[in-house]
Amino acid sequence: MTVPILEGRVSLGFTGSRNGMSHDQIWGIRKFLKQAGTDVREVHHGNSIGADAEMHSILTMAFPDVEIIKHPSTHITQQALTTPSKVCPLCPMAPLDRNRHIVDNSDVLLAAPKGYVEEQRSGTWSTIKYAWEHGHVTLIVWPNGKIEQLDGDDLRKDRNGTG
Repeated sequence: MTVPILEGRVSLGFTGSRNGMSHDQIWGIRKFLKQAGTDVREVHHGNSIGADAEMHSILTMAFPDVEIIKHPSTHITQQALTTPSKVCPLCPMAPLDRNRHIVDNSDVLLAAPKGYVEEQRSGTWSTIKYAWEHGHVTLIVWPNGKIEQLDGDDLRKDRNGTG
């Protein structure tokens, strides 16, 4: 796997499903972060149950030098019980506002959607679309672990998981 478009030390935003990531997504992210090395200086995530909590665990266990900034939402029952780390001073925020804030404070968005097609009423896909609209580099980690840099036009192509 080649690390896509990380130039210099970047701030990485992360979004994913409250259902959590697939095994292949977790391993794809671990490989990506290992290859990125010191190019990732910090990771912003929403501190929700599921994928955010899994990303937090990956970072604390395997990449302790990466600073973690949590952006909890106002939905207290959806917050993960993660290890102590920096918390965004403007949080908690409503979930969609929080997701936009993560993008606005990141150079690159890393997204782990639960499927291969865009879903309506999905916080993960809403965050991806916001990043595209604002010109952010967006890396999608598909359920099969493959990572692609995409924009909205790329998504219109058939996504069947086989690449």
